[in-house]
Amino acid sequence: MLEMVNLSDERGKKAKALSGGKTRRLGIAQVLLGSPDIMIFDEPTAGLDPEERLRFKMIISSLPKDRLILISTHIVEDVDALCNGIVIMKDGSVRFNGSTGELKSLAKGKVFECDSAQLDAIEGRYYIERQFEQEGRVRYRLLSDTVQNCDTAAARIEDENEEDLVDNEGSGNVKHLSISYKKMTDEMIRTCYEYGKKVSEGKNAQEMADEIVQKTGMNRNSALMYLYAVSGMLDGVVYKRAISAKATKKYFDYILREYGQKGLNKALDATRQHIEYRKECGLTPDAIEILCDEYEQKE
Repeated sequence: MLEMVNLSDERGKKAKALSGGKTRRLGIAQVLLGSPDIMIFDEPTAGLDPEERLRFKMIISSLPKDRLILISTHIVEDVDALCNGIVIMKDGSVRFNGSTGELKSLAKGKVFECDSAQLDAIEGRYYIERQFEQEGRVRYRLLSDTVQNCDTAAARIEDENEEDLVDNEGSGNVKHLSISYKKMTDEMIRTCYEYGKKVSEGKNAQEMADEIVQKTGMNRNSALMYLYAVSGMLDGVVYKRAISAKATKKYFDYILREYGQKGLNKALDATRQHIEYRKECGLTPDAIEILCDEYEQKE
């Protein structure tokens, strides 16, 4: 069983000595023991790297077809790859119950991709799901009830967490389709700060992200994004991935209280470098730039 979840080298170790990702894999092995008729997995791939996530999918795919397998997860691309049916719940009530294909069909004709120039011309309410680079240009993938004058994209189930890219309210009818969308709470922001300090001190960012996922349920990519931002601020070096203006302000305050004006100056310098990098990519992080101006005026 240990071989199946790639833990052979950890044989004989106590569970408490394992990293977050390895503990998650040990939990998967425990569920599989005895090949029960009903298996329940709670966030089985949270904190796992892409290789181990693929291994989990292969394990589930190899199980007998007469087994009932229930998976609770916010990494919904795993659901898309593995499950025949999907149930979406919010605040204790069922919002959707059907196949992944049926879920995607709800977004048909409401998913668009555009560049920065087209984004300025978008009409009505919309929600930016993610940004990406394509052939050297920054592109945006967005959801909108209003037909837009830009490229229509195929609907898919996503596990992105880019809640800070726009200040738009988003379309009430469409926003829930990004079903892993998890707004950053104050607890998540603070947790990322504490672990970001450890990364700045030399701890492995990947392992710290695993621990954040276990503690808060954050998307792992988002945890890494915030870890690199915090460590960049503390070290005074550029960080490339954007975090929310709300989190940036909190981190400025935390750093000022803990490290004084000298620490804040390093954070401001790193953030200014971050702003310049984003502008070179065709982005205009105005809210973050305004924050820097405000804190520099406090000196």
